[in-house]
Amino acid sequence: MPSVAARVLPLASLRFRAHEPETLLRVEDGPHGFLMERLRAGRLDLAVGRMGPPATMAGISFTPLYSEQVAFVVRAGHPLSGERRLAALRDHLVIYPTERAAIRPLVDRLFIAEGVAGLAHRIESVSGDYGRGLTRASDAVWIISQSVVAGDIASGLLEQLPIETGITAGPVGVMTRAEEEASPAAQLFRRALGEAVRALGFNT
Repeated sequence: MPSVAARVLPLASLRFRAHEPETLLRVEDGPHGFLMERLRAGRLDLAVGRMGPPATMAGISFTPLYSEQVAFVVRAGHPLSGERRLAALRDHLVIYPTERAAIRPLVDRLFIAEGVAGLAHRIESVSGDYGRGLTRASDAVWIISQSVVAGDIASGLLEQLPIETGITAGPVGVMTRAEEEASPAAQLFRRALGEAVRALGFNT
């Protein structure tokens, strides 16, 4: 899923390839619901990302890797730089997670808890490329998992607003078909994911 594709998966892929150079690794990304459908159908060996709502997790086993929360990010020099109030977003274009995104119910809950509703200017997307491009080219505010934009924030290309998002914290982990033994290659890739998480210093 997008929250993993930016940092954890590249490092895990390199570690896996170091041990299994002859094994073909195929990587797909997409929203939670799409990946769960492909996982259940046997089109994927495993999925990595946020745990979804209970209805989407039927027949799926989840093993946590680390915990993260969402971030509100803007371009450098944005008019809202340093803004702590969620209500300040009402008059700005907001890139909001789609209905099928695992973080959507958490973000909805945050807005409800803060009494903020009816964003007049909203585009729904969880595409990293789209969100990054629109945010850097405009005054849009992007709501996305922290790990997706950690590199952009560290490099100064994007800035995280100091809005409290603790209510959105949740586990990121590995999802597999329940009661199905993983192949040796899939088991090795899971170990590579754990090594990548530890190397990146995520909260486990």
